[in-house]
Amino acid sequence: MVERIVVALVVVALVTSRADAQPAPAPQAEPPPAAEIPLAPPSMTAPHEPAPAPPAASKQWYGWQILIGDAAVFTVATVTQNPSVAYGWVGSGAVVHLFHGNAHWSFASAALRAGLPIVGLFAGAASASGCKGDWCSLGPALAGGVIGMASAEAIDVAVFAYDSVPTPATVRAAQHSHGVEVSPVVRAGRSGFGLDLVGRF
Repeated sequence: MVERIVVALVVVALVTSRADAQPAPAPQAEPPPAAEIPLAPPSMTAPHEPAPAPPAASKQWYGWQILIGDAAVFTVATVTQNPSVAYGWVGSGAVVHLFHGNAHWSFASAALRAGLPIVGLFAGAASASGCKGDWCSLGPALAGGVIGMASAEAIDVAVFAYDSVPTPATVRAAQHSHGVEVSPVVRAGRSGFGLDLVGRF
């Protein structure tokens, strides 16, 4: 009986010593919390090829207004029998250009109408330098002056009298030159997922 008790004690001692000899498992470290990482996908705006350049602004002719103004000046001079009124022809085209906001053409018109008739007078008189008599050079001088007036009128009406008017395509291109682009941004973290929208104007 005593031997059995001794054997049982020895077995218990062996089992206990073997259990104590095994190392205890190391505690598992808790992973650090995940940081929120913004994920920005590519823009939702579909790529598109650059649009062709819109046509240049068209030109609108207003030379008929200058012709009406000149006709009114000479009509008033004839009706009133006052030749000095005809000098208003020098500035009639300039007034019309100023009304259309073309100050540069206004100065050019006045200079042209004042200069070309004088140049024509001298050129006509010079062409009759070989004639004899007091009034023989008057006709060529007057003809040169009239040619100078006609040349100034033609240049003013046919070259200067234009306004730049934007075409409908140019207006539409200007209206759509600044678009709106929206991109989604996905946020992932321990607290969950989030969706933001980022716009560019």
